[in-house]
Amino acid sequence: MPGLIEPKQIRFNADFILSYYRRLSRLTEGFENEDTLMTMEITEGSYSTEMPLVPLRTRDEYLAEKMAMIRAWQQLNKRHRQILYLSYMDQEQSSINEIAFRLDRLPKSMSVRKTTALLAFAEIYKGGVLKTIE
Repeated sequence: MPGLIEPKQIRFNADFILSYYRRLSRLTEGFENEDTLMTMEITEGSYSTEMPLVPLRTRDEYLAEKMAMIRAWQQLNKRHRQILYLSYMDQEQSSINEIAFRLDRLPKSMSVRKTTALLAFAEIYKGGVLKTIE
């Protein structure tokens, strides 16, 4: 694995990948709810362990990327999952203030918690590949 990059870039990489989720969900049969995401069967063959080097073009490529995101998401702790679900995976993307209200937290602390959740996701997603992409 190449050398690690700065945490700011890692957060950006994680945000960039998770931002695709809504688009991927539309292209691969809609949105799952939080409970469904936790119980989904994801096999080794249902996702790619590589970062896409070219733009995703086929439904199978989109589905494999969505499965890779879900697999990483399932390995996060409950609080990180809640924050990332409300930020990226819910059909209606929530603002930091809305997330803070729904989770009974202060908006200022929620921003820090979202950053921590993004870094945790980057660590897990495809074996930490987001920690090396500039």
